[in-house]
Amino acid sequence: MATDTQVLVVGAGPVGLFMAAELNRHGVSCRIVDKNDGPTHDSRAASIQARTLEILESVSLADEFVQVGNICHAAATYSSDHKLIKYLTFDELDSAFPFVLQLPQSQTERIVARYLARLGTEVERRVELVAFEQDEDGVRAALQRPDGGQETAHVSYLIACDGAHSPV
Repeated sequence: MATDTQVLVVGAGPVGLFMAAELNRHGVSCRIVDKNDGPTHDSRAASIQARTLEILESVSLADEFVQVGNICHAAATYSSDHKLIKYLTFDELDSAFPFVLQLPQSQTERIVARYLARLGTEVERRVELVAFEQDEDGVRAALQRPDGGQETAHVSYLIACDGAHSPV
């Protein structure tokens, strides 16, 4: 089976976007599709840890994140009756980023999508994986297009980054 591209990434949240960017950066051809019409409006993940910022720094993105996020040097956990359970400080983390960064997921997605576009890959929006088959030659992925048409993508690998309810 001839492949259209090496990898199909399904889901354009933070993980899918960065996965596609890393594949692209390392010379692996990929497509990224997402059933939604744009970045999430919800903030499912609002905290970015020091190690994630270190990884983002390796591709020169950390500064952009830090400029728009809120730096948090400490955090507290309280019981339901408002008693302090735990107080943590992040200042002594062995990292160039000794803090947790607060940033809505929608902003994270926009930053990484712009980075991915600079690498030459655009997210194909309103494209949904509806079925797939795998055999020794690769994967056939049935994709529902925004115009109602269907496409079969032939890929070597399928990576599911579309959450807990993924069909993969």
